[in-house]
Amino acid sequence: MRMMQSAWTVVFAGLGVNLTLGFLYAWGVIAATLAKDFGWSATQTQIPYILASLIFALSMVPAGWLQDRKGPRTALWLSALLAGVGFLGASATLTVSGLALFFGAFFGLAMGFGYAAPTPAAIKWFHPQHRGFISGIVVSGYGIAPVYIAPLAHAIIARYGLSRAFLIFGCLFAGVIFALSFLIANPPASWTPVVLPFGKKHVALKAAKDFTPKEMVRTRAFALLWVLFLLGTFAGLLVIGQMPRIAEEIAGLEYGFVPVALYAVANFLGRMSWGTVSDRLGRGKALSLAFLIQTIVFFVFEQLTNPVLLLVGKSLVGFTFGGMLAVFPAVCADFFGLKNLGVNYGILFTAWGVGGIIGPLLGGLSRDITGGHTVSFLVSGCASLLGVFLSLLLLKRGKTMSQEALEEYLAFLLLGKVRGFRLIDPREVVTGEWVRLKCQYGCDGYGMCLTCPPYSPEPQRTREILDAYTRAVLLWQPESWRDLRRICADLERELFLSGYYRAFAMPSGPCELCDPCPREYPCRHPELARPSMEACGIDVYATVRKFGFPIEVVRDRACRANYYGLVLVE
Repeated sequence: MRMMQSAWTVVFAGLGVNLTLGFLYAWGVIAATLAKDFGWSATQTQIPYILASLIFALSMVPAGWLQDRKGPRTALWLSALLAGVGFLGASATLTVSGLALFFGAFFGLAMGFGYAAPTPAAIKWFHPQHRGFISGIVVSGYGIAPVYIAPLAHAIIARYGLSRAFLIFGCLFAGVIFALSFLIANPPASWTPVVLPFGKKHVALKAAKDFTPKEMVRTRAFALLWVLFLLGTFAGLLVIGQMPRIAEEIAGLEYGFVPVALYAVANFLGRMSWGTVSDRLGRGKALSLAFLIQTIVFFVFEQLTNPVLLLVGKSLVGFTFGGMLAVFPAVCADFFGLKNLGVNYGILFTAWGVGGIIGPLLGGLSRDITGGHTVSFLVSGCASLLGVFLSLLLLKRGKTMSQEALEEYLAFLLLGKVRGFRLIDPREVVTGEWVRLKCQYGCDGYGMCLTCPPYSPEPQRTREILDAYTRAVLLWQPESWRDLRRICADLERELFLSGYYRAFAMPSGPCELCDPCPREYPCRHPELARPSMEACGIDVYATVRKFGFPIEVVRDRACRANYYGLVLVE
């Protein structure tokens, strides 16, 4: 019970940290003040915001590395220090270059180190079936922050001015982050993940292993996810950066903090709900639905001249944008594992930084050049539409990418041990009654070992076993069948420890662990003794030829033999 409380403490402390870092989403209020009181152009108001977004994204990589190696607390201490310096410096230099340095660079770094710490830590405390739900709670603080920051900033600026407002927020945020850092930690090594009383219908992809950053970036899965993340954030960040101005110029809504606050509420609800939706429907379906909603809204945004309809449209964008930021940490964990989740998600998060440059810059330039937002909305709509199709591709390629990850893991495990291997569908493995007959009347070892007939499964039983699996590894080793037996046993063990608890090996040749075999249960070597493919009634010749491996009848001692093993994976 105490450990359960610790898990939830990490979750809500992480939410609290993000409630401070979400100041970025209230930038629209600051931008409006800079334009009105200091004469900044639309493009100039976006420079500190763009720089903060970029540095936020880039700093997620070293911040994630620090979180993975030293734990979340160190990263949060650094975040508190950077936030304090950033806001204090911004209060003293209200120029384009000054805010670019202190808000853009320093607070951007503070966001990176603060944002990278809580979510990976919180996810590790809970069962994988709740990844979307937990990440949604933690990151929701970032989305809901403008609900209180926007009106608070509006009131403080009106009373004390922009300079003192930065000073007040700097002291507040640095203190809160530092205090909450003592409540956030990774679970102990012996920790059993928390299973909540509600589950999910969808079974998420399981990472074949814990990918290192170098291994992750080489996969096609990463490339697809990065592009999806870019498309999703591009449109959302475009709207955030120009929110008060869009509201005023399209629908005549003068109170800039109102659309900011409503957008934040929708963003919060999206982060809270889309994570759970993705847990139940699957990541691909959830993302495609979110992109579809964005597509519709952006293509009709220019016609939303009614203030209420405009706020509804903005809220839908915030709802879907926030949801994506809850789904992607879970997707990253699904595909690439938990061990390096901090740095891996940091690398994936660079797509957010690129979107943070393109989106607001396009919004500002479009407004300055054309005097309106039509171009921005059309481009965002097209980007969202592309996201729909790529999300469907993610949905279709779910099993393929999981297989790709497993193949890369197998290549790592089998490097230098076998001549070749192939991940196959075990339903294509050929079985036959004649194989058992050859064992009984063609082998002098029949009945002499617990791994041989009549003790091994009969062909019909083997067929049923094979059909109950979806993947198997076919191994080729031309040098020694004895070595292959050990390789198959070791591979079964490694796959089991990686979470494939149904892994089972069928190597080549007879078992020679005991000489002679006592033929008594229990077996003396249950961890190594396995029936060969032939002993189970598998037609090795027909099977390996089907998958393009060489095999011929050994006519004399001069002929070179080829040995094969099969490891079932599930």
